[in-house]
Amino acid sequence: MDKYILIIGILIIWIIGYMAPPFLMLSHNGGLGHSIYNSYIWACHQMPQRSYCVFNDSHIGDCITSTNGFHIVEKYTGPRPREVINSKTNVVGYEFGVCARCFWFYISFVFGILGYIYVYGKDSKENPNILLLIVAIIPLAIDGVGQLFGLWASTNVIRMITGTLSGGFGGYFAMPLINRLFSHDGFKDKKSKKSKKKI
Repeated sequence: MDKYILIIGILIIWIIGYMAPPFLMLSHNGGLGHSIYNSYIWACHQMPQRSYCVFNDSHIGDCITSTNGFHIVEKYTGPRPREVINSKTNVVGYEFGVCARCFWFYISFVFGILGYIYVYGKDSKENPNILLLIVAIIPLAIDGVGQLFGLWASTNVIRMITGTLSGGFGGYFAMPLINRLFSHDGFKDKKSKKSKKKI
């Protein structure tokens, strides 16, 4: 099996894993839903204010905003995944295993890997222009710092954009490193060998 198929397969399992808990909760498989959700605690803050929820009226959206009328059910502030409810409509929702930014980061990471394979080939060790990665990370850094110091309140739309950019280019830049890691030459520079051949 090619290494990139294995890596993408693992990432897809990871993505399915963090998507599963709310659907399990809504289908009355709470025990399994909690177990899977808890396994992602180390990977994300899992704050419902920064996450998507699956609701029992068959829609997916922001768990909690200043206008959607949802709040955390108190008895679920300890166990996970947290349940949110709209007291007026009685619509209930459960959050995904990761926040909105991480949700899109991992999905776009897969496409970043596929993009690199398409452009350079699956076994290439050529590094893309580092400026691409820097430009992709800048929006994430600005949003994170601004939110940290209370300069503004980010939204899930912004988290989607910054997560997609950083994840996509993260996967794009990770692939040559992965190829070097799995190669016999590792991270050795082969320029000297190429120059001898030219001579």
